[in-house]
Amino acid sequence: MIETKSIIIILLIILFFANYWIIFYSSPTKAEVESFLEKNSCSPYSIKTDYSSEYQCAYYLRRHTTKLAGQIVNVPIFSFLFVYTPFHYYNTLEHTYVYVDTRDKGVLVYNPVNGEYITRFNNVDEAIESSDKIFDDAIKDRKL
Repeated sequence: MIETKSIIIILLIILFFANYWIIFYSSPTKAEVESFLEKNSCSPYSIKTDYSSEYQCAYYLRRHTTKLAGQIVNVPIFSFLFVYTPFHYYNTLEHTYVYVDTRDKGVLVYNPVNGEYITRFNNVDEAIESSDKIFDDAIKDRKL
């Protein structure tokens, strides 16, 4: 009797964590990201963007979106769910972009203002190293 209750409790805990992972940690696809940015980027028809507008839009995307079962959804401003945002900062010397780790195409970098696709990386570490290398090279060349 006690063994049966223990097994049921363990199975319920495993089921809870499996559902939690599926809901908050499953990544969106490239099509889902592009569809979301088409509707929710700050200025979808903007051709030229600057660092300031890109940063503001990237911040907005990071604070007002979350992942739910692989889909990107908007969340209210006073919600804790933004910690599961799919959008992360990707900085260069002149721009602030966002990168998204997709389940079908790897890490994709987008302009947050107009949703324009910028580049692709194989994994998150490669994207971070690329951004860090840009700043390291600029420091060596005394541009910063």
